[in-house]
Amino acid sequence: MKIKPIKRFLIRMFEVPSSTAYRTYQPLSISIVLLSIILGVLAEFHKLHEELFETAFILDYTASIVIGFEYISRWWLTSDFSKDFKAHIKLGNSFYMSFLKALKPKLQWMVKPSSIIDFISIFPLYHPLRLVRIVILLARFFKISLQYKALYESFITNIMSVINEIIGIVVFIGITMISLIIILFSVEKMAHNPHMHTIFDAFYMAMMTATTVGYGDIVPITTIGRIVAIVIAFLGWLSFSTLTAFISSGLIRYINLIKTGGIIFMDLKNHIIIAGWTEATAYIVEKLKNKKEKPLVVIVSNHDLDDLGDIIYKKGDFIKEHTLKEAKVENAREIIILPEIIHNLDQESIDARSMLTAVIARSLNKDININLQLLKIENARTFRKRNIADNIVVSGEILGDIFIKDIH
Repeated sequence: MKIKPIKRFLIRMFEVPSSTAYRTYQPLSISIVLLSIILGVLAEFHKLHEELFETAFILDYTASIVIGFEYISRWWLTSDFSKDFKAHIKLGNSFYMSFLKALKPKLQWMVKPSSIIDFISIFPLYHPLRLVRIVILLARFFKISLQYKALYESFITNIMSVINEIIGIVVFIGITMISLIIILFSVEKMAHNPHMHTIFDAFYMAMMTATTVGYGDIVPITTIGRIVAIVIAFLGWLSFSTLTAFISSGLIRYINLIKTGGIIFMDLKNHIIIAGWTEATAYIVEKLKNKKEKPLVVIVSNHDLDDLGDIIYKKGDFIKEHTLKEAKVENAREIIILPEIIHNLDQESIDARSMLTAVIARSLNKDININLQLLKIENARTFRKRNIADNIVVSGEILGDIFIKDIH
Protein backbone atom coordinates (compact mmCIF):
# COMPACT_ATOMS: atom_id res chain seq x y z
CA MET A 1 0.00 0.00 0.00
CA LYS A 2 1.33 3.45 -0.95
CA ILE A 3 1.77 5.79 2.01
CA LYS A 4 1.82 9.16 0.23
CA PRO A 5 -1.77 8.98 -1.13
CA ILE A 6 -3.01 8.13 2.38
CA LYS A 7 -1.15 11.10 3.86
CA ARG A 8 -2.52 13.42 1.18
CA PHE A 9 -6.04 12.15 1.82
CA LEU A 10 -5.69 12.72 5.58
CA ILE A 11 -4.30 16.22 5.05
CA ARG A 12 -7.26 17.07 2.81
CA MET A 13 -9.68 15.58 5.33
CA PHE A 14 -8.26 17.60 8.23
CA GLU A 15 -6.97 20.77 6.59
CA VAL A 16 -8.52 21.54 3.17
CA PRO A 17 -12.03 23.09 3.42
CA SER A 18 -12.61 22.88 -0.34
CA SER A 19 -12.15 19.09 -0.43
CA THR A 20 -15.01 16.57 -0.32
CA ALA A 21 -13.24 14.62 2.43
CA TYR A 22 -13.09 17.72 4.67
CA ARG A 23 -16.72 18.68 4.04
CA THR A 24 -17.80 15.12 4.88
CA TYR A 25 -15.58 14.38 7.88
CA GLN A 26 -15.57 17.69 9.78
CA PRO A 27 -19.37 18.16 10.25
CA LEU A 28 -19.70 14.48 11.19
CA SER A 29 -16.84 14.52 13.71
CA ILE A 30 -17.82 17.81 15.36
CA SER A 31 -21.46 16.64 15.65
CA ILE A 32 -20.43 13.40 17.37
CA VAL A 33 -18.11 15.19 19.82
CA LEU A 34 -20.67 17.93 20.54
CA LEU A 35 -23.40 15.38 21.23
CA SER A 36 -21.07 13.51 23.58
CA ILE A 37 -20.40 16.79 25.43
CA ILE A 38 -24.11 17.65 25.69
CA LEU A 39 -25.05 14.19 26.96
CA GLY A 40 -22.03 14.20 29.27
CA VAL A 41 -23.07 17.51 30.83
CA LEU A 42 -26.66 16.24 31.16
CA ALA A 43 -25.47 13.04 32.82
CA GLU A 44 -23.17 15.00 35.15
CA PHE A 45 -25.74 17.51 36.41
CA HIS A 46 -29.04 15.74 35.72
CA LYS A 47 -29.24 11.96 35.71
CA LEU A 48 -29.95 10.45 32.30
CA HIS A 49 -33.01 8.29 31.83
CA GLU A 50 -32.07 4.60 31.70
CA GLU A 51 -33.36 4.34 28.10
CA LEU A 52 -30.89 7.04 27.01
CA PHE A 53 -27.90 5.70 28.90
CA GLU A 54 -27.02 2.97 26.39
CA THR A 55 -27.23 5.43 23.47
CA ALA A 56 -25.10 7.96 25.36
CA PHE A 57 -22.57 5.23 26.21
CA ILE A 58 -22.21 4.19 22.53
CA LEU A 59 -22.00 7.83 21.38
CA ASP A 60 -19.34 8.56 23.98
CA TYR A 61 -17.12 5.69 22.82
CA THR A 62 -17.72 6.69 19.19
CA ALA A 63 -16.49 10.20 20.04
CA SER A 64 -13.43 8.69 21.74
CA ILE A 65 -12.68 6.65 18.59
CA VAL A 66 -13.07 9.73 16.36
CA ILE A 67 -10.80 11.86 18.56
CA GLY A 68 -8.30 9.01 18.88
CA PHE A 69 -8.21 8.49 15.12
CA GLU A 70 -7.59 12.20 14.56
CA TYR A 71 -4.92 12.34 17.27
CA ILE A 72 -2.99 9.38 15.84
CA SER A 73 -3.34 10.69 12.27
CA ARG A 74 -2.07 14.16 13.16
CA TRP A 75 0.80 12.61 15.15
CA TRP A 76 1.74 10.57 12.08
CA LEU A 77 1.48 13.57 9.74
CA THR A 78 3.47 15.94 11.93
CA SER A 79 6.76 14.64 10.43
CA ASP A 80 8.16 11.95 8.14
CA PHE A 81 9.93 9.70 10.65
CA SER A 82 11.43 7.34 8.06
CA LYS A 83 12.79 10.17 5.92
CA ASP A 84 14.22 12.01 8.94
CA PHE A 85 15.78 8.82 10.33
CA LYS A 86 17.54 8.03 7.04
CA ALA A 87 18.76 11.62 6.76
CA HIS A 88 20.35 11.49 10.24
CA ILE A 89 21.94 8.12 9.48
CA LYS A 90 23.53 9.59 6.33
CA LEU A 91 24.93 12.45 8.43
CA GLY A 92 26.88 9.85 10.43
CA ASN A 93 24.74 9.70 13.56
CA SER A 94 24.36 6.42 15.43
CA PHE A 95 21.19 4.36 15.16
CA TYR A 96 20.08 5.45 18.64
CA MET A 97 20.74 9.18 18.03
CA SER A 98 19.11 9.06 14.58
CA PHE A 99 16.05 7.41 16.12
CA LEU A 100 15.76 10.09 18.82
CA LYS A 101 16.29 13.00 16.42
CA ALA A 102 13.74 11.60 13.98
CA LEU A 103 11.27 11.15 16.85
CA LYS A 104 11.86 14.67 18.25
CA PRO A 105 9.32 16.53 16.03
CA LYS A 106 6.61 14.08 17.06
CA LEU A 107 7.47 14.43 20.75
CA GLN A 108 7.44 18.22 20.42
CA TRP A 109 3.98 17.97 18.86
CA MET A 110 2.75 15.73 21.69
CA VAL A 111 3.65 18.26 24.41
CA LYS A 112 1.83 21.15 22.72
CA PRO A 113 -1.20 22.30 24.82
CA SER A 114 -3.64 21.53 21.99
CA SER A 115 -2.19 18.01 21.62
CA ILE A 116 -2.43 17.37 25.37
CA ILE A 117 -6.08 18.49 25.31
CA ASP A 118 -6.75 16.14 22.39
CA PHE A 119 -5.09 13.26 24.25
CA ILE A 120 -7.21 13.79 27.37
CA SER A 121 -10.32 14.05 25.16
CA ILE A 122 -9.76 10.51 23.88
CA PHE A 123 -10.75 8.93 27.20
CA PRO A 124 -14.45 8.03 27.58
CA LEU A 125 -16.61 10.35 29.67
CA TYR A 126 -18.29 7.62 31.73
CA HIS A 127 -15.41 7.24 34.13
CA PRO A 128 -16.18 6.25 37.75
CA LEU A 129 -14.31 9.28 39.11
CA ARG A 130 -16.32 12.50 38.81
CA LEU A 131 -13.26 14.77 38.65
CA VAL A 132 -11.90 12.79 35.69
CA ARG A 133 -15.26 13.09 33.90
CA ILE A 134 -15.25 16.86 34.32
CA VAL A 135 -11.64 17.13 33.08
CA ILE A 136 -12.51 15.07 29.98
CA LEU A 137 -15.62 17.18 29.36
CA LEU A 138 -13.59 20.39 29.57
CA ALA A 139 -10.90 18.89 27.33
CA ARG A 140 -13.46 18.01 24.65
CA PHE A 141 -14.98 21.47 24.88
CA PHE A 142 -11.56 23.13 24.50
CA LYS A 143 -10.70 20.75 21.65
CA ILE A 144 -13.63 22.03 19.62
CA SER A 145 -12.96 25.62 20.69
CA LEU A 146 -9.30 25.49 19.62
CA GLN A 147 -9.77 23.47 16.46
CA TYR A 148 -12.52 25.69 15.10
CA LYS A 149 -11.34 28.99 16.58
CA ALA A 150 -10.73 30.66 13.22
CA LEU A 151 -14.04 29.30 11.92
CA TYR A 152 -16.27 30.80 14.60
CA GLU A 153 -14.18 33.98 14.92
CA SER A 154 -14.65 34.63 11.20
CA PHE A 155 -18.33 33.73 11.49
CA ILE A 156 -18.85 36.14 14.41
CA THR A 157 -16.94 38.89 12.57
CA ASN A 158 -19.25 38.58 9.57
CA ILE A 159 -22.36 38.51 11.76
CA MET A 160 -21.03 41.57 13.62
CA SER A 161 -20.99 43.45 10.30
CA VAL A 162 -24.81 43.58 10.50
CA ILE A 163 -25.06 43.63 14.31
CA ASN A 164 -26.26 47.25 14.50
CA GLU A 165 -29.25 46.46 12.32
CA ILE A 166 -29.95 43.28 14.32
CA ILE A 167 -29.77 45.15 17.66
CA GLY A 168 -32.14 47.83 16.34
CA ILE A 169 -34.68 45.24 15.26
CA VAL A 170 -34.38 43.25 18.52
CA VAL A 171 -34.84 46.38 20.66
CA PHE A 172 -37.90 47.44 18.65
CA ILE A 173 -39.41 43.95 18.81
CA GLY A 174 -38.61 43.65 22.52
CA ILE A 175 -40.27 46.92 23.54
CA THR A 176 -43.31 46.26 21.33
CA MET A 177 -43.71 42.69 22.59
CA ILE A 178 -43.43 43.73 26.25
CA SER A 179 -46.14 46.37 25.71
CA LEU A 180 -48.45 43.89 23.96
CA ILE A 181 -47.88 41.21 26.63
CA ILE A 182 -48.79 43.69 29.40
CA ILE A 183 -51.98 44.67 27.52
CA LEU A 184 -52.85 41.01 26.87
CA PHE A 185 -52.33 40.02 30.51
CA SER A 186 -54.34 42.99 31.79
CA VAL A 187 -57.44 42.45 29.64
CA GLU A 188 -57.45 38.67 29.98
CA LYS A 189 -56.91 38.74 33.74
CA MET A 190 -59.73 41.22 34.17
CA ALA A 191 -61.96 38.98 32.04
CA HIS A 192 -61.11 36.08 34.37
CA ASN A 193 -59.45 33.95 31.70
CA PRO A 194 -59.14 30.53 33.43
CA HIS A 195 -55.71 29.90 31.84
CA MET A 196 -54.15 33.34 32.40
CA HIS A 197 -52.86 33.39 35.98
CA THR A 198 -49.47 35.11 35.76
CA ILE A 199 -47.58 37.44 33.43
CA PHE A 200 -45.55 34.41 32.38
CA ASP A 201 -48.72 32.81 30.99
CA ALA A 202 -49.21 35.89 28.82
CA PHE A 203 -45.56 35.77 27.76
CA TYR A 204 -45.84 32.05 26.95
CA MET A 205 -48.97 32.59 24.83
CA ALA A 206 -47.33 35.52 23.01
CA MET A 207 -44.23 33.46 22.17
CA MET A 208 -46.31 30.51 20.94
CA THR A 209 -48.33 32.92 18.78
CA ALA A 210 -45.32 34.88 17.47
CA THR A 211 -43.47 31.71 16.47
CA THR A 212 -46.69 30.29 14.90
CA VAL A 213 -46.41 27.18 17.09
CA GLY A 214 -49.82 27.72 18.60
CA TYR A 215 -50.30 24.89 21.08
CA GLY A 216 -53.74 26.23 21.98
CA ASP A 217 -53.48 25.48 25.70
CA ILE A 218 -53.78 29.22 26.46
CA VAL A 219 -56.07 31.32 24.26
CA PRO A 220 -57.54 34.83 24.61
CA ILE A 221 -61.25 35.09 25.46
CA THR A 222 -61.72 38.83 24.94
CA THR A 223 -61.96 40.77 21.67
CA ILE A 224 -59.07 43.05 22.63
CA GLY A 225 -57.01 40.02 23.59
CA ARG A 226 -57.66 38.39 20.21
CA ILE A 227 -56.75 41.60 18.37
CA VAL A 228 -53.50 41.76 20.39
CA ALA A 229 -52.82 38.11 19.50
CA ILE A 230 -53.28 38.94 15.80
CA VAL A 231 -50.83 41.86 16.11
CA ILE A 232 -48.34 39.59 17.95
CA ALA A 233 -48.63 36.95 15.20
CA PHE A 234 -48.02 39.56 12.49
CA LEU A 235 -45.12 41.09 14.45
CA GLY A 236 -43.59 37.64 14.95
CA TRP A 237 -43.80 36.85 11.25
CA LEU A 238 -42.31 40.23 10.31
CA SER A 239 -39.52 40.18 12.92
CA PHE A 240 -38.38 36.59 12.28
CA SER A 241 -38.35 37.18 8.52
CA THR A 242 -36.29 40.37 8.92
CA LEU A 243 -33.84 38.82 11.40
CA THR A 244 -33.43 35.77 9.18
CA ALA A 245 -32.64 38.05 6.22
CA PHE A 246 -29.95 39.96 8.15
CA ILE A 247 -28.36 36.83 9.64
CA SER A 248 -28.48 35.12 6.24
CA SER A 249 -26.65 38.06 4.68
CA GLY A 250 -23.89 37.63 7.28
CA LEU A 251 -23.75 33.88 6.59
CA ILE A 252 -23.62 34.44 2.82
CA ARG A 253 -20.73 36.87 3.27
CA TYR A 254 -18.96 34.27 5.39
CA ILE A 255 -19.53 31.45 2.87
CA ASN A 256 -18.34 33.68 0.03
CA LEU A 257 -15.27 34.55 2.09
CA ILE A 258 -14.43 30.84 2.40
CA LYS A 259 -15.02 30.28 -1.32
CA THR A 260 -12.78 33.21 -2.31
CA GLY A 261 -10.01 32.12 0.04
CA GLY A 262 -10.57 34.92 2.51
CA ILE A 263 -10.24 32.45 5.38
CA ILE A 264 -7.29 30.14 5.83
CA PHE A 265 -7.40 28.30 9.15
CA MET A 266 -5.34 25.26 8.27
CA ASP A 267 -2.01 23.92 9.43
CA LEU A 268 -0.73 23.16 5.94
CA LYS A 269 2.57 21.35 5.48
CA ASN A 270 4.69 20.21 2.56
CA HIS A 271 2.43 21.94 0.03
CA ILE A 272 3.06 23.91 -3.16
CA ILE A 273 2.15 27.59 -3.47
CA ILE A 274 1.41 29.13 -6.85
CA ALA A 275 1.59 32.92 -6.58
CA GLY A 276 -0.23 34.59 -9.45
CA TRP A 277 -2.99 33.62 -11.86
CA THR A 278 -1.82 33.38 -15.47
CA GLU A 279 -2.36 31.08 -18.44
CA ALA A 280 0.36 28.88 -16.97
CA THR A 281 -1.56 28.64 -13.68
CA ALA A 282 -4.76 27.69 -15.51
CA TYR A 283 -2.81 25.02 -17.40
CA ILE A 284 -1.34 23.62 -14.16
CA VAL A 285 -4.80 23.49 -12.54
CA GLU A 286 -6.26 21.68 -15.55
CA LYS A 287 -3.46 19.10 -15.49
CA LEU A 288 -3.83 18.56 -11.73
CA LYS A 289 -7.55 17.85 -12.06
CA ASN A 290 -6.76 14.79 -14.17
CA LYS A 291 -3.93 13.60 -11.97
CA LYS A 292 -4.56 10.64 -9.65
CA GLU A 293 -1.99 11.55 -7.01
CA LYS A 294 -2.49 15.27 -6.57
CA PRO A 295 -0.04 17.36 -4.55
CA LEU A 296 -1.47 19.83 -2.05
CA VAL A 297 -1.60 23.17 -3.88
CA VAL A 298 -2.50 26.69 -2.70
CA ILE A 299 -3.10 29.37 -5.32
CA VAL A 300 -2.64 32.98 -4.18
CA SER A 301 -4.09 35.62 -6.47
CA ASN A 302 -5.91 38.95 -6.56
CA HIS A 303 -8.37 37.56 -9.10
CA ASP A 304 -11.71 35.98 -8.22
CA LEU A 305 -11.39 32.29 -9.06
CA ASP A 306 -14.01 29.54 -9.22
CA ASP A 307 -14.10 25.78 -9.82
CA LEU A 308 -10.61 24.90 -8.63
CA GLY A 309 -11.66 21.49 -7.32
CA ASP A 310 -9.55 20.36 -4.37
CA ILE A 311 -7.03 23.16 -4.87
CA ILE A 312 -6.99 25.71 -2.05
CA TYR A 313 -7.54 29.31 -3.13
CA LYS A 314 -6.28 32.22 -1.06
CA LYS A 315 -7.39 35.60 -2.34
CA GLY A 316 -4.89 38.36 -1.66
CA ASP A 317 -1.81 40.21 -2.82
CA PHE A 318 1.08 37.75 -2.71
CA ILE A 319 3.72 40.47 -2.31
CA LYS A 320 2.35 41.13 1.18
CA GLU A 321 4.00 39.12 3.94
CA HIS A 322 0.77 38.42 5.87
CA THR A 323 -0.84 36.93 2.73
CA LEU A 324 2.05 34.49 2.25
CA LYS A 325 1.93 33.64 5.97
CA GLU A 326 -1.79 32.85 5.67
CA ALA A 327 -0.89 30.53 2.78
CA LYS A 328 1.59 28.88 5.24
CA VAL A 329 4.67 29.64 3.15
CA GLU A 330 6.86 28.77 6.15
CA ASN A 331 5.66 25.15 5.87
CA ALA A 332 5.60 24.92 2.06
CA ARG A 333 8.10 22.84 0.10
CA GLU A 334 7.85 24.89 -3.10
CA ILE A 335 6.56 28.20 -4.42
CA ILE A 336 5.97 29.00 -8.08
CA ILE A 337 5.85 32.75 -8.70
CA LEU A 338 4.20 33.74 -11.98
CA PRO A 339 3.87 37.24 -13.54
CA GLU A 340 0.22 38.03 -12.77
CA ILE A 341 -1.03 40.81 -15.03
CA ILE A 342 -2.34 43.81 -13.10
CA HIS A 343 -4.03 46.80 -14.71
CA ASN A 344 -1.80 49.86 -15.25
CA LEU A 345 1.42 47.95 -14.42
CA ASP A 346 4.14 47.55 -17.03
CA GLN A 347 6.46 44.55 -17.38
CA GLU A 348 9.13 46.17 -15.20
CA SER A 349 6.67 46.66 -12.32
CA ILE A 350 5.25 43.15 -12.66
CA ASP A 351 8.76 41.67 -12.52
CA ALA A 352 9.52 43.83 -9.47
CA ARG A 353 6.45 42.34 -7.71
CA SER A 354 7.55 38.80 -8.58
CA MET A 355 11.12 39.37 -7.35
CA LEU A 356 9.88 40.95 -4.11
CA THR A 357 7.64 37.91 -3.54
CA ALA A 358 10.67 35.63 -3.93
CA VAL A 359 12.63 37.70 -1.38
CA ILE A 360 9.77 37.56 1.15
CA ALA A 361 9.26 33.82 0.61
CA ARG A 362 12.97 33.14 1.17
CA SER A 363 12.98 35.27 4.34
CA LEU A 364 10.04 33.28 5.73
CA ASN A 365 11.30 29.86 4.66
CA LYS A 366 15.00 29.28 4.01
CA ASP A 367 14.44 25.73 2.72
CA ILE A 368 11.63 26.44 0.27
CA ASN A 369 12.26 25.74 -3.41
CA ILE A 370 11.55 28.95 -5.36
CA ASN A 371 10.62 28.85 -9.04
CA LEU A 372 10.31 32.30 -10.56
CA GLN A 373 9.09 33.43 -13.96
CA LEU A 374 10.08 36.89 -15.14
CA LEU A 375 9.06 38.83 -18.21
CA LYS A 376 12.30 40.67 -19.00
CA ILE A 377 15.64 38.94 -19.65
CA GLU A 378 17.69 41.74 -18.05
CA ASN A 379 15.74 41.40 -14.80
CA ALA A 380 16.43 37.66 -14.79
CA ARG A 381 20.16 38.22 -15.29
CA THR A 382 20.29 40.70 -12.39
CA PHE A 383 18.21 38.59 -10.00
CA ARG A 384 20.13 35.37 -10.69
CA LYS A 385 23.21 37.01 -9.15
CA ARG A 386 21.39 37.27 -5.80
CA ASN A 387 20.90 33.49 -5.55
CA ILE A 388 17.48 33.88 -3.96
CA ALA A 389 15.43 31.83 -6.43
CA ASP A 390 16.35 28.23 -7.22
CA ASN A 391 15.08 28.44 -10.76
CA ILE A 392 14.38 31.53 -12.89
CA VAL A 393 12.75 31.25 -16.30
CA VAL A 394 11.99 33.90 -18.92
CA SER A 395 9.64 33.27 -21.81
CA GLY A 396 12.02 34.97 -24.24
CA GLU A 397 14.93 32.75 -23.22
CA ILE A 398 12.89 29.55 -23.51
CA LEU A 399 11.57 30.46 -26.96
CA GLY A 400 15.04 31.55 -28.06
CA ASP A 401 16.55 28.21 -26.97
CA ILE A 402 13.81 26.28 -28.81
CA PHE A 403 14.19 28.23 -32.05
CA ILE A 404 17.99 28.28 -32.04
CA LYS A 405 18.03 24.46 -32.14
CA ASP A 406 16.41 24.65 -35.61
CA ILE A 407 19.03 27.10 -36.93
CA HIS A 408 21.79 25.26 -38.81
